[in-house]
Amino acid sequence: MTAPGIHSCSLSFAELEVRRTRLRAHRAIAHLDAMKQAGIPPTLRLAHSHVEQSVAAFRAALNKRNFEIHQLT
Repeated sequence: MTAPGIHSCSLSFAELEVRRTRLRAHRAIAHLDAMKQAGIPPTLRLAHSHVEQSVAAFRAALNKRNFEIHQLT
């Protein structure tokens, strides 16, 4: 039984984490695209290289989790 106002969800915890990871990656990519479109020089974008590293890490985690979920189904 669920608490009042809370509906049961058919998504597993792993699927929710995949969606959250995907959302973070999309936000980071949008941030980098906005910086490039604004004409911020690459030298200043280096200060935001942690964002690019995060995107790579999110994509790797997403690929791993998608593979794990696929193996379970």
